[in-house]
Amino acid sequence: MDAEPPIASFLKSMLIGGGPVNATVMRKKMSSLADFKELVDHICKRHRMYVCDGTFYEVAAYIQGFAAAMTESPFGGENRFAFNEYVTLACGFPAKLAWPFVLKKATQTDEDAIAKLHTLLTAYIEAVDGNRVAQLLSTERMNGSVRDAEPQVICWRLFSRALHRGDQIEIEKHALQRDDIQILWSSSYPADLIPKMDEIAESYSIPVLFVSDDGMLSRVMTPDFGEIELEMLDGSWKIDPSPIIRQRIYANTKT
Repeated sequence: MDAEPPIASFLKSMLIGGGPVNATVMRKKMSSLADFKELVDHICKRHRMYVCDGTFYEVAAYIQGFAAAMTESPFGGENRFAFNEYVTLACGFPAKLAWPFVLKKATQTDEDAIAKLHTLLTAYIEAVDGNRVAQLLSTERMNGSVRDAEPQVICWRLFSRALHRGDQIEIEKHALQRDDIQILWSSSYPADLIPKMDEIAESYSIPVLFVSDDGMLSRVMTPDFGEIELEMLDGSWKIDPSPIIRQRIYANTKT
C-alpha cells in the first residue's frame, strides 16, 4: 500500500481527533498545487477513509471544499469556470451543466465516476501548474469535433433541424413511428428564426451515454429534452420521439 501523504494524514487526524478542519488551517497547510494534487490522489484512491458512504458526490464535495480553502485555488480567479468547461468538453456534455452531474451521468457507477474525476482533475491541475489551461481546453474542443461525427449524434442533429422546420419528411426519416407523431410537424419556428435556432442547437455537445452490447440501442443527452433513446432499424439510427411528443401534447393543453 502506498504511504499516506502528509497533507492527507494531517486532514484525517483533524477530522478524527480534532473536529472539522477550518478554512484558516487549510490555507496554512495546503498552499500549493502539489499539495492539492497529492490530496486528490489519496482521496480518489481511498475515498472510504474520508467520506461516510464512499459516494462520488461526497468525494466531489470534499474536493471542492478543499480547493475553496486554498490561497490560490485551481478553481478560482481566471480559471473559475475552466475545470467545469474541461469536464464538459472531455465528456461531450453541454457547458451549462455542472461537472459533478456530468461525471455521474457519463459513468455507470460511483467508482467509475471517482476514477474519471481522478484522471481529469490530475490532468487539469498539471495544466494549471504549467499555465497550459487554454491549450488543454483547445485540445478537448478538437476532440469534441470527432465525437460529433458519431452516427447517433448526426441522427439527432438532423432530427433537431427537422423539428425546427416542422419538416414531416425529415422527421419521419429520422424517427421511429409513434402514436401522435404528427404533432411534431404541426408547427414550426418562424422562418427568420430557424437559422438562429439551428446555430444554438448545434453549439451544444451531444454525448452518447449508452450503446447496448448488441449495438441496437443507444441513448444520447440533448440540451432541450434530456436523455433521448435511439434504436437501430434497417441499418440506421432512429430517434424515439416519445418524450418529445408527450412534451408537445402537454404544452398544447396549457395554451
